[in-house]
Amino acid sequence: MKIEKVIISFNKKVSDEYFLLGLESPSIASHVRAGQFLLVQAEVDTTNPLLKIPLAIYDKTPKDITVLCRIRGQKTNLLSQKTKGQSIEILGPLGNSFDSYPLTKTAILVAGGCGIASLYLLAKKLREKNVSVLLLSGARCKDELIEIERFEALKCKVSCATDDGSQGFRGDVVELFLKTKKHSNFRVYAAGPEAMLRRIATLATTQSFDAQLSFESYMACGIGVCRGCAVKVSTGYQLCCQQGPIFQANEII
Repeated sequence: MKIEKVIISFNKKVSDEYFLLGLESPSIASHVRAGQFLLVQAEVDTTNPLLKIPLAIYDKTPKDITVLCRIRGQKTNLLSQKTKGQSIEILGPLGNSFDSYPLTKTAILVAGGCGIASLYLLAKKLREKNVSVLLLSGARCKDELIEIERFEALKCKVSCATDDGSQGFRGDVVELFLKTKKHSNFRVYAAGPEAMLRRIATLATTQSFDAQLSFESYMACGIGVCRGCAVKVSTGYQLCCQQGPIFQANEII
């Protein structure tokens, strides 16, 4: 983990609300594992905005880190306007990572909304090991289904769910998961809203399958000082920025 001022290598709009931001940082990229995140300062040398933004690491190369960001407020709007060659400050890599120990099972990746940002690097790693990957991606409507083609390019199977039925299954992504014909030997990796993850945790317990869940929580400091990102688990509370953001399904209550 380190704080570093980095150069923006690209800023690519992928939908009305989402953009990909490339950050040049060989020293941080070399330590990144699937499922980790960064804290990103939208403006340097100023206290407005004061806090950094926690963003999942979407992809990496030996030189660059890529984050997939949704425009939601002042800080993400400022980031969306950055151009190649400008500099910003980041802290990372932070948090734990998905456990992709030797796997002969089918991997089912369940993405709710912008949770897909946490799953692409994992999908790459699994496909490099010739693991069969099924992505289930859910959103409110087809316009909010993003980056599907990148997973397809990895030869992942992809199924989609939209609340309004504008693409794929009509309903939420957990309902799609329940209706999906599953291999007898599978593991679930999920990222998205907390309510979605807790539903999957309950299913994992009642149906006896392995699941790793990446929680979305606002992490103001990223290092366990502010204690504002607590997640309730079977042993009490754990901090999303330190013990997480990834938890085993059997830890969640």
